[in-house]
Amino acid sequence: MSLAWNAVSGVTGYRVYEGSAVRATVTGTSATVSGLATCSAHSYTVAAYNSSGESAKSAAVSATTSGCTGGNGPMAAAPYLYPGWGDPPAPATVMGATGVRWFTIVKQNNPGIRTIVTFGTSTTGPSYYGTRLINQAAALGANIDTFTIMPFDFGGGANIYQNTVNAAEGLKTALKNAVGWSDATAYAHMGISGMNGLSDQQELTSPATWTQIRDWAKARGLSRFTFWSVNRDRPCPGGGVVANCSGIAQNTWEFTNITARY
Repeated sequence: MSLAWNAVSGVTGYRVYEGSAVRATVTGTSATVSGLATCSAHSYTVAAYNSSGESAKSAAVSATTSGCTGGNGPMAAAPYLYPGWGDPPAPATVMGATGVRWFTIVKQNNPGIRTIVTFGTSTTGPSYYGTRLINQAAALGANIDTFTIMPFDFGGGANIYQNTVNAAEGLKTALKNAVGWSDATAYAHMGISGMNGLSDQQELTSPATWTQIRDWAKARGLSRFTFWSVNRDRPCPGGGVVANCSGIAQNTWEFTNITARY
């Protein structure tokens, strides 16, 4: 992505920022930021510097890299962002740092056209009540687009990956039994909503595990892949289960970056 700006007198050079990260340092009035993901949104500011320090940053400019398909792109990977809770980050900051273009913003009116039902699960699939919900939806012709399980606080123990897979396979079986779908059609009506870092039961979903779960879900064509939540997508090893960080060592926005590649 190429940027250009007007010269300022008395400066040594310019720094190009994306959020708080320096993406380029140049002596001229233009810069190119490379290595960006396809169809990813970015926002940049420029600051001049000399031996006395650095100027205030310019107004931000935003752009999206090429390669987008299908209009504004899918919303399958839209992590939760809570505006009034958990030290919420600015959406533009997270978008610029990760390339995510959509959030599920809680309690904000938005005339959606898809119906997604999210509910808890056991390690082997929907509970009695989850199965009843699926059966009732089928009986009523409710036309639910995606049934999303929350595989955490479910006795997942040390192997959160395998227990998430087992729970998802149990959901697939319940959908096939209720509606008569094939494996492929059932997967296409399924979603996973995980919990990054530590859960209330101290189940650990690390970035590596979340990547495994993402790859499993992507290979099967699940229509929803998300996590709870962007507010917690910040490191605080030893910090416990809190609203504004994950309780583990990680990079800032690491789970959002992983999810963005779904």
